[in-house]
Amino acid sequence: MKLGSVFGFFIFVYFISKLSNLGFGWSLLAGLACVGAFYLLISQVNGKNEHKEKITPASYVPSGSAEIKEKVAHKNGYHYIQNFTAKYGMDYPQDALDKLFSLLQLNEVSLSQGDLRKLVIYEYEEQEYERFKHRISAGSPDTLEGYVMNFFEYYGFINLDNTSKTCIQCGGTTSKLLETSKCSRCESEMRYSREVLDYRRNLYFLQSFLEQKCAHFEKPIFHVVANLHAQHELIHFEKGLANTSSQKISLQDVDSMSGFDFENFLVHLFRAMGYEVEHTKLSGDQGADLVVNKFGEKTVVQAKRLGDKVGNYAVQEVAASIKHYDAQHGMVVTNNGFTNSARSLAASNDVELIDRDALNQLIEKYS
Repeated sequence: MKLGSVFGFFIFVYFISKLSNLGFGWSLLAGLACVGAFYLLISQVNGKNEHKEKITPASYVPSGSAEIKEKVAHKNGYHYIQNFTAKYGMDYPQDALDKLFSLLQLNEVSLSQGDLRKLVIYEYEEQEYERFKHRISAGSPDTLEGYVMNFFEYYGFINLDNTSKTCIQCGGTTSKLLETSKCSRCESEMRYSREVLDYRRNLYFLQSFLEQKCAHFEKPIFHVVANLHAQHELIHFEKGLANTSSQKISLQDVDSMSGFDFENFLVHLFRAMGYEVEHTKLSGDQGADLVVNKFGEKTVVQAKRLGDKVGNYAVQEVAASIKHYDAQHGMVVTNNGFTNSARSLAASNDVELIDRDALNQLIEKYS
């Protein structure tokens, strides 16, 4: 306690003794009781604010977003913002945002264009957090390790100690340890990749979620996750050493498979990855060879064992099959590569592409 605060406290006690005729001793006790009650009240208020701050999902949003939402969330047209975000995410075209702005004006939701962008980001983060909670709660884990294992299964693992920022102008990189925001070459802004930013956000989501489950962290969440990941990798390595009897499948083996054999191989591979798998050739192919399910989310899969790069047609087929199978995601898996046109089409249709290198990583890890 600072000297000024101590002096002020005794002045307070002196006035109590004069006004109440209690004497200095009793006044001192009364003063201490008042100060104790005051600090208790402040700590409770701060505790509530701290708890509220910890569980707020939108940690990577522009400042003031929550306050903007509070002003307009009760308006009848606010659901348009939520629907817009659910449809476009953060990859919305500018003309769609302009139409949303006009629609909100017609429904008497008064916002500037800048505030509307903030709300779209805020809603996106909240919707992502709800999806996140659903995914890591799959199977109803009852331990910290169970939730973190679900986190690995869905989001993978990135060693943040090895990440770097990239200059948006010249493409130069810098070590994370420098924590600089300016490029040493051209003074332009340095940024983490989208993948790293999303992973950092998901780590925040994980910490927020687990804190609500009363988990206590003596170390930062990244170190908790990194330690559990290292343990999991050792267990997986140990199992691999013990399994010496089974023959390892290689990419060369995949190259010699027929198309149907490749599909059967992927059935076993996805099951090893923890998916429930339906082979649609047995029930009628509607643009998908496999339908896989994990964490309550369905993905339609096209299997393409080819000698050349996969073109647009495979992406178009799987994109069309998403609605037919009431799926949330689409995927094309090949033993080869993809044309630039196919990659562009996949990006605009939210279809994941597994090329030769990515397939090899999955085979090394799960087969």
